[in-house]
Amino acid sequence: MEPRTWILDGFLGNSHRFEPLRQAVESEIGPAEIWKYQTAGVTPIDRLARVFRDILSWESAPVNIIAYSMGGLVARTALATRSLPNLNKVVFLHVPHHGTEMARLVPLPATRQMRPGSRLLQRLAQQEWKVETLNVWCPGDAIVVPGTRSRWERATEELMCSIPAHIWPIYSRQWHAKIVEFLQRS
Repeated sequence: MEPRTWILDGFLGNSHRFEPLRQAVESEIGPAEIWKYQTAGVTPIDRLARVFRDILSWESAPVNIIAYSMGGLVARTALATRSLPNLNKVVFLHVPHHGTEMARLVPLPATRQMRPGSRLLQRLAQQEWKVETLNVWCPGDAIVVPGTRSRWERATEELMCSIPAHIWPIYSRQWHAKIVEFLQRS
């Protein structure tokens, strides 16, 4: 059975920008869908995660997840509360795994949870993680500050993006190819 890939955008995201990546994944891997959720930061990450976890619980096929920025924290939170036996692979793109100082500038429920040391991040630090994962990070990221907070020691593979633009992996066909290649590996 071919896997189904779910794509999650980040804070203030516009799901349409993921359409080229979705098409690349769908043409090479199998069905891919962009989860359109409330990305404005007014809904706490843990509440968004409950909804996403419920969606995933209906999947019978193997599941891949590609999650960008805040979407990565939504995915990690969803998977922290319930294991998904058919979870295949996960790709994280510029996710503030260890928080971002930029989140201090916006006092919204979700951005508060993205601040370094937040209760959510402390809970996620205790999370067991045994799925094959690609983590993409950028040392010069201007949104995840400092950029090293996007590094994640639990990832199976970690790649550095040298273009200092938080959104680069969304638009770069080169990164799309790397993501597809990772998802294709057995």
